[in-house]
Amino acid sequence: LAATGTTTPSGMYINRSLLTTAVVSHTNDVVKKASNEMIFYPNPTNSYLYIRNGNIKSGIWKVIDVSGRLIKTLASSNLSEGINLQGIENGLYLVSISDNAGTQVEESWIIVSQ
Repeated sequence: LAATGTTTPSGMYINRSLLTTAVVSHTNDVVKKASNEMIFYPNPTNSYLYIRNGNIKSGIWKVIDVSGRLIKTLASSNLSEGINLQGIENGLYLVSISDNAGTQVEESWIIVSQ
């Protein structure tokens, strides 16, 4: 898992992560390789947080505070619709995306600033 961050011309920080998976049927035999770039935006946010990705269309959002407490969970048939973070206290949160089987696919730190 390689993570990179970039800053837009307006000064907004975008966290980009590249997830590469491989299925191996025999030692040193790579059968399938796929990559999926996910972008959480806007960060910081004061309302909705969105994800842009290529392969995962539905799944589960989890928002966790810095103490490890689960703040919000949302099962979604369309992850690109985002998650509403209005009403959540200002702060730093870990946002996690899992597939429908519950396997974590991606996570990123985001800032909520109401």
